This record gives sequence, C-alpha cells and structure tokens, in this order.
Amino acid sequence: MLAELTEDAMVQITERPSIGGDTRVARAFAEGWLRAAGRLGRPAMEGATREAIVRLRLRNQVQLLAEVGDRELSEIVDSFFVSDQERT
Repeated sequence: MLAELTEDAMVQITERPSIGGDTRVARAFAEGWLRAAGRLGRPAMEGATREAIVRLRLRNQVQLLAEVGDRELSEIVDSFFVSDQERT
C-alpha cells in the first residue's frame, strides 16, 4: 500500500496525529485513497485528498472513528473522496 500512495497522501496521513496516530483510521484512509485514485485518477487526488482529510478530521470530532466497525469506517472514508462532478 505504501508504494501506491503519493508523497502528498502520506504526508496528509502521517502529519496529523488524529489520523496517523490511529493505525485503523490511517489504514482505512490509505485504502480509501487507493480506491478513489482508481475511480478518479491519480491526477485528481491531491485536491481530493486534502478535502477528504478535512472531512475526516471534522467527522472524527463528532464521532470517534476508532470506535466504528471496519465496514462502516471504510464506507465513511469512501464518502469523503468525491470529485467535483460527483458532487454536482
């Protein structure tokens, strides 16, 4: 998985203690990133990643993501990765 993530994605995950400090959340985000990159294309991922990180951090303030099940966590993370076209 590490070989597939861009440097920007790695920085977004590891430089935020609320994400990088929780192995499950960090892994779920990285896996979500890989799924989104396959769907959106790698060139679109920098902006999508930054928006997804903001959404993840905000959601984690409301609902402790470390406490949700794996399937729900995966669905939540996937919902954060949307393109401008998908949003409209």
